[in-house]
Amino acid sequence: MIVYYTGTGNSKYVADKISAVTGDDVRNVTDFTKGNAPFELFDDESLIFVCPVYFWGIPASVKEFVGNLKTEGRYFALVLQCGGSTGNAQGIFEKYARPDAVFGLVAVDNYCPMFRVPSGEAVIKGLDALDEKIEEAALKIKNREVGDFNVVKGALPKLNTAFMYPLYEPGRKTTFKVNDKCISCGLCANICPVSAIKIENGRPVWIKSKCDMCLGCLSRCPQNAISVKKSDKNGRYVNPRVKF
Repeated sequence: MIVYYTGTGNSKYVADKISAVTGDDVRNVTDFTKGNAPFELFDDESLIFVCPVYFWGIPASVKEFVGNLKTEGRYFALVLQCGGSTGNAQGIFEKYARPDAVFGLVAVDNYCPMFRVPSGEAVIKGLDALDEKIEEAALKIKNREVGDFNVVKGALPKLNTAFMYPLYEPGRKTTFKVNDKCISCGLCANICPVSAIKIENGRPVWIKSKCDMCLGCLSRCPQNAISVKKSDKNGRYVNPRVKF
């Protein structure tokens, strides 16, 4: 089984591409954290977890989920999907669960509160380059190869994570804004992987203590009614090759 966590679609894209090679079923982590689906694996079934990198670490809710996984006796692979490098996100993850194999993949960087989001040809070029790397990782996963195959940790990964990841917690408390374009569709609340949004008087309200800062609400809003920090200036991103 391949389980992914995503806000803007990149991890789902990676999961689907790996599945095309390995034949494993693909599930959104919210099937188990928000839905009623039991997390059950066949005796010899592999488990592949596709996880985005936030602040050179991992999303807050992922820690709890993977910490409760029973991975003994089966092949367990971690695929880290990042915008530039993974830093020591692998080390953060391994505090909660120990994978047999670790892969790092560079997708399209889309942290719009701080950085300008690429668009058009740059996105297509980035995804085309990603496809080749996914294929390499998928073949190793299919063959159940063991080892650290993450070659995109960047320079001084432990130092980078030690410096940046502590900034993730206050970053999760960032205030989202909603403008008059909001049509009260409720999509933001429905797609939030951690149920951090509730609708009050037709408008989304964020529960900051729960928010993972995945930016799914902002990026996938059909009216572009949600913003945070410099997102209006920097643009929005949803993987153009993904269907939610």
